[in-house]
Amino acid sequence: MSSPVESRPEPLAFTIRDWFFVVVGVAAAALTPGPFPGPWFLGWSLPLAVFLLAVQIALAPAFVVTLALLGRQFQYGRAAKPAERLALTLVGWQIASAVPNLDTTINDLHTAAGAAVPFDWTAWRWGCAGVTLLLVLPIAVVCRALRDGWRWLQSLGLVAAVALLFWAPLNVLNRACPWPAALVPAPPYTFDALVIRDAVSCLPNGLVFGIPAVATWISWRNKPRHWSWTEWVSAGSAIILTLLLGTLVAVDSLTNRPLMSTVWTAFVWAVWLVAVTGVCTLYVTRTTCLKSGCGSAGAE
Repeated sequence: MSSPVESRPEPLAFTIRDWFFVVVGVAAAALTPGPFPGPWFLGWSLPLAVFLLAVQIALAPAFVVTLALLGRQFQYGRAAKPAERLALTLVGWQIASAVPNLDTTINDLHTAAGAAVPFDWTAWRWGCAGVTLLLVLPIAVVCRALRDGWRWLQSLGLVAAVALLFWAPLNVLNRACPWPAALVPAPPYTFDALVIRDAVSCLPNGLVFGIPAVATWISWRNKPRHWSWTEWVSAGSAIILTLLLGTLVAVDSLTNRPLMSTVWTAFVWAVWLVAVTGVCTLYVTRTTCLKSGCGSAGAE
């Protein structure tokens, strides 16, 4: 049985009821550790502390949009719009950082299983990543099958899928990506090869964020005057967060690396950005939802 759906049009502007989602969303963001956790008040430098606080503040609107979206979906039964899916993705990313990390979980599982069980960090990490990926697949299938009246459950499924992906599969891939033998035949690995390896291992991360980002851009280009406040806030939060992360990377490269290493890093990641943007654009433009007006890209 589906949830009740109202027939009257959904307001695009901010309503009094939305203040409830603002309060709860800000509280949830404040209680959820950010993607760069650490007791900055116990020893981090002031610039890094300011950066961590800025990231936490930039992520708060994503929680607000997520809660407001769930409320509107339960009331109106509509699918999440591209910019709102971007907020759902950011929330899933932060949740993956807030729960106990993969290595802590593996250590707890090994302790519970007993010292007699053979222990291999690589095998355990890839095993947990595989099991987690198997959990993501049925979530994706169920979410794709949901229709009107259950769109709110579809959004929750997207948050859960993104959180699971970043918690184990993408985490392991970023840290233990197999080296292409032709690219790096044997250690010691050079800095140039490390940069390429990091870029290759982060391709799935780029797709997770890139698909809703490209869909958001196309949606804005098509109907900028029909955006609701949730879309504007979500897009603004993502832009601010991107600028913060870009600033951190730029400052680190310019202050801690030689000039040629900085140039090489910028070149590799520029190629990475072009490749990810191209793949995401190709995917978004081929979805049936985008053909119907970008109102709910990727929702069907």
